[in-house]
Amino acid sequence: MIPFLLAHPDIDVNVKNRSGETPFFSACCGRASCVREMLKDSRVKVNEPRSDGWTPLYRAAYWNFLDTIKWWIASGREMDLGTPGDVHKTDAIRIAKNRRYSEVVTLLESFQSDAAETRSQVRKELGINGQFHSFSPLIKNLFSFL
Repeated sequence: MIPFLLAHPDIDVNVKNRSGETPFFSACCGRASCVREMLKDSRVKVNEPRSDGWTPLYRAAYWNFLDTIKWWIASGREMDLGTPGDVHKTDAIRIAKNRRYSEVVTLLESFQSDAAETRSQVRKELGINGQFHSFSPLIKNLFSFL
């Protein structure tokens, strides 16, 4: 369903709810398949914080959503690791360390030190060959007939 909605030109992909959460922020709570689809749309602001300052990556790291982080890395989209020391809103590595999520810490530290190599390894692990493609142009064109 998400590809169909994203294909519609009038959809505001960054609309915020009462808590200031975008759809992408909401998906970062363990809905890796939704995150994967949204990452394909360049209109989606992946680093847009919630009203209280939490970022989508911070949320994924806080709750140990490793798959979400892997798909984000694999996508090649910008990934803001946060402000070092801002353990209450943005520092994804620090919050993962504090919560003892060693796999998330290792992955994010690896990304921080060598983004290209980490992206390549994650893509291989996820079985992605080549580019992380957007949804089919056929789906986008579907709405031109409506």
